[in-house]
Amino acid sequence: MFSGKVSPFLISLTLIGCSSVLAQVRKPADVSGGVQQLVYYSPQARKIFLATAPGFKAGTTATEKVLMVKTLDRQKGRFKELACISDGSLPPYISPVYMKVEGSRISAISDTPDFEKPDKLTGTGSLSGKDWDWNFLSFSFNYQTCPSPQCRSRVTDVNLVVRGQRDDGVAFEQLIGRKQLFLADGSPFELYDLEMDKISLERGKALYGEMGCPAAKSSELFSSTF
Repeated sequence: MFSGKVSPFLISLTLIGCSSVLAQVRKPADVSGGVQQLVYYSPQARKIFLATAPGFKAGTTATEKVLMVKTLDRQKGRFKELACISDGSLPPYISPVYMKVEGSRISAISDTPDFEKPDKLTGTGSLSGKDWDWNFLSFSFNYQTCPSPQCRSRVTDVNLVVRGQRDDGVAFEQLIGRKQLFLADGSPFELYDLEMDKISLERGKALYGEMGCPAAKSSELFSSTF
């Protein structure tokens, strides 16, 4: 999951073909202790606009590249998802999301490490699957850009983790999901679809430069601390 400047964070659900892929699940990573980092990349996340608003027209689509680093700290009961997002028209930017875990619940979501002092993002969620190696995540959060109620948007977001083996025998992992954004009056505004491939940390750092992500934010995106 991630939040964006126009459509808050980050990651969408597409169920086509998932049942056959899940039949070939590989052994998940060991997250029994310590801090783990996972890196995902999508070259073409898709936004579908469902309503007309300044700068956007209903029925139109747009795409963007997304590089995301997920950091999990089981001992602290926290994980974060920081993403660099580039749509090719504006400078790439960093979108941060921090989550507090209590059992199978995400008890708090914020866009700052301090859950008592969020900037624009608040919410909760639920988790399914093996502890700290979840295969299904569901979020609901609010994105408040100014004090007025008209500046609030609501987002529902579901993530599915798929592990399997390709025809050539190579194992893979994908983060697949769907995000829906609703305006302050409750009307649907945007549908966001995303399929992200898990990549190595080294490849993620290379893509960070290739995408033109802000150099000053590199250490923040790849930091394993909270």
